[in-house]
Amino acid sequence: MIFLKVSLKGRKTLYDVLFLTDEEIYAVNKKNNLKRVFEYSQVKFTFDAEWEEELIKNREILAIKKPRCASFYMHYAILMAIKEHIKEHIKEEIKSIAIIEDGDGTFKKGFLKDIKCIVNLRGIRINISGNAYKNIFDIKISDLDDKNMLESISYEYKRVKQKIENESRKLMKLDYILKNIPAIV
Repeated sequence: MIFLKVSLKGRKTLYDVLFLTDEEIYAVNKKNNLKRVFEYSQVKFTFDAEWEEELIKNREILAIKKPRCASFYMHYAILMAIKEHIKEHIKEEIKSIAIIEDGDGTFKKGFLKDIKCIVNLRGIRINISGNAYKNIFDIKISDLDDKNMLESISYEYKRVKQKIENESRKLMKLDYILKNIPAIV
């Protein structure tokens, strides 16, 4: 369960966080049931636990898709495992995280995830298994060899580029239609 609360900067109204992504915050005002979507730059956080603050500080980790049967604590557990791995192998703090591949599977009593990411320009693979609806995780981290890392990055780059090109074509069509439809009175 996540107990984060946010308020718009300069305002007192508190919203309960329903869901987080690496780009947006989905929240609800319990007084009037008003649901809102915020960008991180718009809000100030109120934390109930230290792990929540750590999660927001390194919110790139939220790009990992959370299985329905897992809590946001899964992201924190992954983040702590990454921190330990990085500290042990290159004696650095986390400066940047980029999720390259995020594969997953579920079974009756839990889930599996296979994640490739770049942390401080170092490729790592994260294998995680977890129990459904419990904060119990088994996380294994290993370094990616340069060839595997470059293949993953190249594949993801091409996929994202194609997606952007497709959306750009769609945007141009919609723009053309809007400019050429006669005004409706």
